[in-house]
Amino acid sequence: MRPRCPVCLEDFQATGAPGAPVPIAFSCGAAMILIVYPVSHDVDVAQGHIICSQCTPRLSACPFRDETGTLDVRTTVSFTFETTALRATAAEVIQKQVGVLDVERLRLADEATKVGAQIGKMKKAVERQNTRIAKQRSYLENVHAEIREQEEQAQKLRLTCGREWTRVAELQSQLSEVRVSLSPQQRITRRLSAVTVKMLVIARATMDPLKILQDRLLLLIRWLHAKRLRAAANNSEIARETLSALQ
Repeated sequence: MRPRCPVCLEDFQATGAPGAPVPIAFSCGAAMILIVYPVSHDVDVAQGHIICSQCTPRLSACPFRDETGTLDVRTTVSFTFETTALRATAAEVIQKQVGVLDVERLRLADEATKVGAQIGKMKKAVERQNTRIAKQRSYLENVHAEIREQEEQAQKLRLTCGREWTRVAELQSQLSEVRVSLSPQQRITRRLSAVTVKMLVIARATMDPLKILQDRLLLLIRWLHAKRLRAAANNSEIARETLSALQ
């Protein structure tokens, strides 16, 4: 069967000299290459079809269009040329197309390999970044937990200090009563009270105010007890001397 224009149905006959064919792409369903020379007028390539140039304005009448007006219809065209030198079989055309497709496939495979390598590098970078973020998050959570624990300890320490300051106030009140009852040692007691206040201020500013305060209070109580004993001894001695003088 001779190839012909699908519009005017005029045959395209191979009348060129052997060895000098002109390839024209024919892509109507079956992607084939036609080596043809038109007899009467030129060949035009429009919308993927080989048609006569005079028939180009009549593309609306192209028989390869479907009802929707697209070119999605797959029409198989098979033919051979009577001229032996210009004979093109479907196998040769397919082989040529397969070669072209193989080259393109190799190129695409190489591109895919490169893209895959880049994607792998990006994935590793993202994984490393996620690992760093997870470590940083864990560190911040630990810091937050330590801060909360320290805040709880500080709250407990404030409560303990409040109770201790209440006890200090009670002890100061007791000291005032003792100072009034021990009139001979009034000046000494006043000085002792001033020293006690200074000691309390110093203890409050130290790292462990409660322990220092307890130690100071214990020393103060011991000192007061010793003073009482000495005062009692002095009073007894004064009483004995007075009795001796009266006798």
